[in-house]
Amino acid sequence: MVGESGAGKSVTGLAVIGLIDPPGRITGGEIRLSGLRIDHLPPEEMRRVRGRRIGMIFQDPLTSLNPLYPSRCCCTASQSATRSARWCCA
Repeated sequence: MVGESGAGKSVTGLAVIGLIDPPGRITGGEIRLSGLRIDHLPPEEMRRVRGRRIGMIFQDPLTSLNPLYPSRCCCTASQSATRSARWCCA
């Protein structure tokens, strides 16, 4: 997604992956991923979709990446969280 600062890219991304905080909510329309409607999935099903089929790279690297590890390790750890694997650099 591309847009100017403040255009709502992050909020839209959070809504799509089901992580928008109240009082934010989806008020209309549908969110589909490869034909599957995901905006009304139960939380456990959404957890299986999130990380394996859809995800978000957060804008603030200080809250997203661990400065004690090379960035490749942080990315691998994120992927591993959905695949029951271990940190590559631990």
